[in-house]
Amino acid sequence: MARRKKSRFRKSAFKGHLRAASKSFLMRPANNRCQICGYDKYIGNLSFHHKNPETKSFNISMMIVKYSLSKLVAEASKCILACHNCHGEIHAGMVCQATIDAIPTLDYTRYRLPIDVLKWYCRRKKKQ
Repeated sequence: MARRKKSRFRKSAFKGHLRAASKSFLMRPANNRCQICGYDKYIGNLSFHHKNPETKSFNISMMIVKYSLSKLVAEASKCILACHNCHGEIHAGMVCQATIDAIPTLDYTRYRLPIDVLKWYCRRKKKQ
């Protein structure tokens, strides 16, 4: 019985590391900051906002562990990066559509997809 709990813990820890690694890679084009106000204190307060809701295939934050990095990059390239305050203001209509349209979507053409995102994340963490 103890083994089973141990393996569940390892699996959830792995998913947590994979989520952090994938999100860190997906936020690179925006320099890990809100594209509206420049907030960059905590990566957990940043979220992806689809500029055109009709082109949205899936919710990135919900599928970040289930989908491959290439599918996530394809979906994130339709988005802008916003902090939770700005994201809430966008959906409340407090930020005009012209402001959102002026912000470029995330561009991943400069970045090569890592084969193993966890190894990439660990190497990057060691450098910091």
